[in-house]
Amino acid sequence: CAHVGGRDKQAPRARTATPNSKTTPRANDPCGGESKKKCCGGGGESKRSMRWWWAASSVALAAARSATPAPAPLSVPKQAVDFGTASAAQCRAPERLPKAIRDRLRFFAMATCDDPELLGHFLSFYEKRGVRFAEPGRAKLVLHPGVNASDPAHRRTDALVRAVFERGHAANVDTERRFSSDVKRSHANAFLRSLPPDALLMSPDLDEFHDAPSSLIAAVAERHGGFVLGHMVDRAAFDWKLRSTRASIPLWTQYPRRCAATAERFHGANAKWILVPAVDGRGRRVRFVSAHHVAAAPPPNGLPASLGFSHYRFGGRSYDLLRRKRDLYQEVVDAQRGAGRNVTEGRAHIYDVVLAAIDAPPPAGYASLDANFRRRVRCGESCAVPGD
Repeated sequence: CAHVGGRDKQAPRARTATPNSKTTPRANDPCGGESKKKCCGGGGESKRSMRWWWAASSVALAAARSATPAPAPLSVPKQAVDFGTASAAQCRAPERLPKAIRDRLRFFAMATCDDPELLGHFLSFYEKRGVRFAEPGRAKLVLHPGVNASDPAHRRTDALVRAVFERGHAANVDTERRFSSDVKRSHANAFLRSLPPDALLMSPDLDEFHDAPSSLIAAVAERHGGFVLGHMVDRAAFDWKLRSTRASIPLWTQYPRRCAATAERFHGANAKWILVPAVDGRGRRVRFVSAHHVAAAPPPNGLPASLGFSHYRFGGRSYDLLRRKRDLYQEVVDAQRGAGRNVTEGRAHIYDVVLAAIDAPPPAGYASLDANFRRRVRCGESCAVPGD
C-alpha cells in the first residue's frame, strides 16, 4: 500500500508499543502496524488510486512509444540528364516489370478529365508494365474535376477508364473537384497508408512514363530497399510544335526528341521517385511531402543513381493545361497570406517560366516552343520515326 497512487512514498514511522501489543509492527510492514484501511486511506480510495495509476502509466507508455521522431524528408537534388542509359527503352513499347516487382506493385495517379488522348496512352503503358488496374485495392486513379457528361472529352475519359478498370472501377477510381499539389499529396498519402507493409508504390503524373528498363528498375529496387529514383527526359515533336496527341500512334514516334528542359531551362525539380516502399527500413510508413519528395529513413546503400524516363509535357493540350494550372495556383495565391502564400506563389511561377518558352498558337495551328528555347536546350539522340 505504501506506493499506491503515489501516496506515502516513505513508509510511516511505526508507533511505540509494548512487545506484546497487537500494534507491534511486523518486519517489512509499510503500514507500520496500522490497519491497511487506515494506512491506505480506505478500500474505496485505494481502488480508485490504483485505477488512476494504471491509466496514467498507460498514457505515459503510449507517449514514450510515439516519441520516436518521424522520418525527415529525403534530400534529392536535381539530376543530370543521362541520354544514354535508357535511350533504347524510351523508343519502344514498354517492357513488363519482373514478377517480383509486379506482385508487390501498387499504383496511384491524379489525372485531368480534359486529355483523354494522353490518358489512353498512359493507362495502356502502365497496364503493359504490369499494373493490375482491375484488381480492387491495387490502384487508385483520382480524376479531376470529375466527369461532366456534357463534355465530349470527359465522356471519352470516362469510357476508357471504365474499360481499363473493369470490375475494379468502383474501388479504384475517385473524383476530386479541386486540383493542387497539396490535394494530390493528400490523396497519395491516404492511399499509401492503406497499403500492406511490403507494397511498392508507383505514382507518376499523367505526362510521366516510367519507361526505364525493367532489369535496371529491379536491380535498383533490390539494392536500395524498394526505392528507385528517376529523372525526366523531356519529349518534344521533331518540329517543336505542341501537336495534338493521337491515340493510335506510339507516343515515342509522335514526340521523338529527348531533351533536358525541366531542370536546365525551366529550373524545376526533375527528379522523381519511380518506386517507393510503403514502409522504410526502420519500419515507419513512408509519406509524400511533395510530388517529388518523400519522408523516409535513408535507403539502404545510400541514395540510388537515377534512371531516365520520358516526360511528355509538350503535347497538344499542354499549352491550355499549363495556363489553367497557373491560373488555379494564382487564385490560391490571391487568397493566401504568410509563408503558405510564398510557397504557392513559387509553384505558380514555375508555370509562368514554362509558358514564357512557348509561342501562343495561331488561330488555326499549334503552339510551339520558341526559337530561344530551341537554340539553348540540350538534347540527346532522337527516337527513330518509321518512314524517316
